[in-house]
Amino acid sequence: MARDKQIAADQQVQGSLEAGVARPSNSSWAAPIVMVRKKDQSPRLCVDYRPLNERTIKDAYPLPRIQDTLDTLSTAKYFSTLDLTSGYWQVEMTPRARKAAAFCTRKRLFEWNVMPFGLCNAPATFQRLMDRVLVGLQWETCLVYLDDIIVLGRDITQMLERLVQVFTRLRGANLKLKPSKCCLFREQVSYLGHVVSARGIATDPEKVLKVVEWPAPQNISEVCQFVGLASYYRRFVEDFATVAKPLHELTKKYARFNWTAECQEAFEELKVRLTSAPVLAYPLDSGEFFLDTDASDWGIGAVLSQMQGGEERVLSYGSRRLSPTEQNYCTTRRELLAVVEFTSHFRQYLLGRSFTVRTDHSSLRWLTKLREPEGQLARWLEKLAEYDFQVLHRPGKFHQNADALSRRPCRSSCPCTVSEPDSSSNDRQHKGVQCNLTDCLAEGGPLTTSPEQNLVGVVDALSDNCYDHSLSHPSISRVTESPQLDLFKGWTREQLKAAQTADPDIAPVCGWLEEGGSEPTWTDVAPHSPATKAYWAQRKRLYQRDGVVLRKFYCGEGKVFYPQILLPHPYRTSVMAQMHEGPVGGHFGAEKTLSRLKTRYFWYDMKNDVTLWCRTCISCAAKARPKKTPRAAMGTVKVGGPMERIAVDLMGPLNETERHNRYIVVVQDYFSKWVEAYPVPDEQAITVAEKITSEWVCRHGAPHSLHSDQGTNFESAVFQGMCTLLGIEKTRTTPFHPQSDGQVERFNATLQKILATTAERCHWDWDIMIPYALMAYRATKHSSTGLSPNMMLYGRETTEPVDLVAGTSPDNVPVSSPPHYVMQLRERLELSHQLAREALGRSAERAKRQYDKNIHQVHYQVGDAVWHLIKGTKRVKDKVRKFLPSYEGPYFIVGQLDDLVYRIQKGQRTKAKVVHHDKLKPYHSRTPLDNSWVPQSAEEWAPVEVPSPTHDSSNDADIGPLNLWDTETEATAGEALHSTRPVPPSHGQSPEDLTLPQRDEARAQDPGGARVQCLPPASSPCQRPRRVCKVPDRLGNWISH
Repeated sequence: MARDKQIAADQQVQGSLEAGVARPSNSSWAAPIVMVRKKDQSPRLCVDYRPLNERTIKDAYPLPRIQDTLDTLSTAKYFSTLDLTSGYWQVEMTPRARKAAAFCTRKRLFEWNVMPFGLCNAPATFQRLMDRVLVGLQWETCLVYLDDIIVLGRDITQMLERLVQVFTRLRGANLKLKPSKCCLFREQVSYLGHVVSARGIATDPEKVLKVVEWPAPQNISEVCQFVGLASYYRRFVEDFATVAKPLHELTKKYARFNWTAECQEAFEELKVRLTSAPVLAYPLDSGEFFLDTDASDWGIGAVLSQMQGGEERVLSYGSRRLSPTEQNYCTTRRELLAVVEFTSHFRQYLLGRSFTVRTDHSSLRWLTKLREPEGQLARWLEKLAEYDFQVLHRPGKFHQNADALSRRPCRSSCPCTVSEPDSSSNDRQHKGVQCNLTDCLAEGGPLTTSPEQNLVGVVDALSDNCYDHSLSHPSISRVTESPQLDLFKGWTREQLKAAQTADPDIAPVCGWLEEGGSEPTWTDVAPHSPATKAYWAQRKRLYQRDGVVLRKFYCGEGKVFYPQILLPHPYRTSVMAQMHEGPVGGHFGAEKTLSRLKTRYFWYDMKNDVTLWCRTCISCAAKARPKKTPRAAMGTVKVGGPMERIAVDLMGPLNETERHNRYIVVVQDYFSKWVEAYPVPDEQAITVAEKITSEWVCRHGAPHSLHSDQGTNFESAVFQGMCTLLGIEKTRTTPFHPQSDGQVERFNATLQKILATTAERCHWDWDIMIPYALMAYRATKHSSTGLSPNMMLYGRETTEPVDLVAGTSPDNVPVSSPPHYVMQLRERLELSHQLAREALGRSAERAKRQYDKNIHQVHYQVGDAVWHLIKGTKRVKDKVRKFLPSYEGPYFIVGQLDDLVYRIQKGQRTKAKVVHHDKLKPYHSRTPLDNSWVPQSAEEWAPVEVPSPTHDSSNDADIGPLNLWDTETEATAGEALHSTRPVPPSHGQSPEDLTLPQRDEARAQDPGGARVQCLPPASSPCQRPRRVCKVPDRLGNWISH
């Protein structure tokens, strides 16, 4: 603190001591002081009570609403304002509060005898005091807001009487006023930041002057300050929310400060509106109320007014911005939202009164006549049901007080409006053959509606020979006059005629129609193609105009038809491409694309062609999920004994505990359902491997197989080396398919639920609660085995605290001798395991039967092209995730590991992937794909059984459990780890190069910082790895030298 401020602080503290306001203290609390500037720039002593306020129980005593206080002034003509002298200092502190509110300076510790500023409960305490002192006078004789008192009077006599009453109460409570701040018998006073008079309420010129003189903000903090001050007078500013929208955008979270011309314009407009703010009238008991509402694309606004003395007076303005969801509402729904919002906002004025809602949106007049409303509309109408109002439509030119802005037309799917079809929508027609073939419609009847939008066809086809009446219809004339969009390169009439003549299927039809003689018989048609026979079957609907063959396509009741061009082969692909994936195609499905094509074209087997075209669209297939989600039959894992197969997973990161733990290593036995959970500080491979070896393997022995996901810690060289040296077969799930490890994933959810309830109030000590959570889980019967994990592993239930309280034990079987106990335990375990095996079998069958009800499995062969599901598996940057494709392809099946898992590869030189069946779907292409590089021999990809590595006990007699982390030399750094699970060789790879699927991961640097000594070939005995360099410090005491 600067020296001049220190001197000022000492002087003010000394003054407080002399006045008896403060005194020296020996409290255990101490708050620092800060010096702030007053309006006259003189320093004021303040105390920083933020730490104390955080620990204080808040007093919920309410303060009067400023709006309610101002509305009560409507009956007065004269006003008197009273202000207490240092109001807070007139309230004495209790001894306990004095100790807590102590403050320190550079000299010593002090405490207050009276209530200081800065305490969170000070306003509520002072308001309660004033309400008790002036009880019975509030809201009638005077109004009180903290230490500001205003006395009301209709005339001088009444004002004198009420002042006497207020002074008497204040004198009785020993409260003192400050004469220099009191104003008596005034017709206009400043109260709570407003200027009040018999005429109404206006803005305070002093505060408005601050807004007017406010410089342009230079940062977000200054923008917030300006908007906060201006918002205090928002009831005086019409459509405040819309005007201040650019400034509100800058105050959003994570918004960058960018002061644009739009912001400056809004900044200046608010200043102008505040300086010209009207005088708002007081609400009276008599006089009709009007609520004028309006909505724009960005906000809603309202004006509340009342008829007073034959004049409509404004009581208040209201406005707010629309949320992003509300901005998507149609115009009618936004207008209705404005009515609902502002009837609630002005509830204290409108409830129990009859009023009129005026709007420039005529559709709101059906509000009270709507039958059986649903959803949001029903909820809104329920809110409005408690009000007595009528809706009056007022044209926009008479509704300027609500500032009607531009509106967006209602969507056709919105049920709130029913309007006549807008013929102007037909003005945006593309140039097409329909507008030039109107004369052809004479045979089927008059054209009652113009063709739909996005016409695609022949440019200027047959335009030279159109009859005069072909442009007489208004819809057709609008089409020809509309701007032509060059979205598709069409064909001329001569080109289309020549193509039809050259088409082998359509050429005979052209000949029949040109001759104009008798119809061809079946004998004449029999030698032709099926397409020509199909056209002959519809000969009554075929006709020719200017050399082009057309077909009548009837719609509705058959009175109106569209002329369809009999489209030859060369033009079909371009038309389907334009209608499906062109600029106005939209990539709709086969049914919708076909419906659009039918109004323009026709050819044989058109439905199958369109269906195949849409099915082979690369863009659609890459984004769309299949109608039936790929779902292979459930695969089951059979185990016959405890600790044969275990599942491992890592849970976290969680909150770091005092013991620096952030993750949980979860290990569960497939057979007994026994589970262990070890809190660890990090997720490094060496940490996980050490924990599993020292805790699980040393206690339960090495399992036959270990299953995990494809986390880097489980696929690292350290973890693979641990499994190899301990003779553990390592299996893994396919990428992004946690169902393959469902047992341990399900336990993670159970453990999370237990910790969420037991560690509810100690989120930073969750690792302490893990053993208790595991004890509860192990003592509970598992639904798959019908027995608890305790019974499956120990042959008995463990003693729990409830048993000690009751004085009983879950195992009361008498034991005569240790051998007898061993025999009993073995019998019990054999019986438990036999029952568990049967229960597991039934449970697996039941789960598989239920799961397989909805299977949709495709059996792929080697060489098949497929799509690979990538949605949610890739990180995106500077892209919209929803716009990214869901699938990637084409991939080719290069191997099948089992019934559910496939090996796919994109190209000969790309890396192969192992994926689950459910992540694939068939790939359909319009052009042949080159899969000649994919090996087609099934024998080449058949699984090869590789025996598990055997260990020489003489060489491993003195190996410690963690010697597997011995690091390797540079000479052995490139060797690969062997596994019991083979990998098919890729193209150009010899069978001798067979390695496990994780070969690339095994060669990578382990996250733990060490590299692994690789296993020698399977033909040679397993040797103890030679230590050549120092291992991590945490393992130094475990490894023999």
